[in-house]
Amino acid sequence: MLEYLSYVLPLGFVAWCIAQQTWFWYHPAAMVLAYIVIPPFSAKMKRAGGYSNTKNHGITMGISVALAIVGWYVIHSNKDAAGKDHITTWHGLLGWIN
Repeated sequence: MLEYLSYVLPLGFVAWCIAQQTWFWYHPAAMVLAYIVIPPFSAKMKRAGGYSNTKNHGITMGISVALAIVGWYVIHSNKDAAGKDHITTWHGLLGWIN
């Protein structure tokens, strides 16, 4: 049950973010998918062993990296559009370091 909730709750949050229909909300949606949803799923795939599972692990982690880049692009372009400075909070600094 806990494992089920660990996927459903973040996916529900992603759906809610996208439903907001503003550019900013694609940032948390992409980051949740990139850092919370996909990696555990991908690690389970790798642990199952075998060539195809290892290959699929690499593909899903590649998708995760791509989503993290999309999330960064969204927030960066949103800051540019609003004329705000970048990396002015701990959240921004830790995200940039990560």
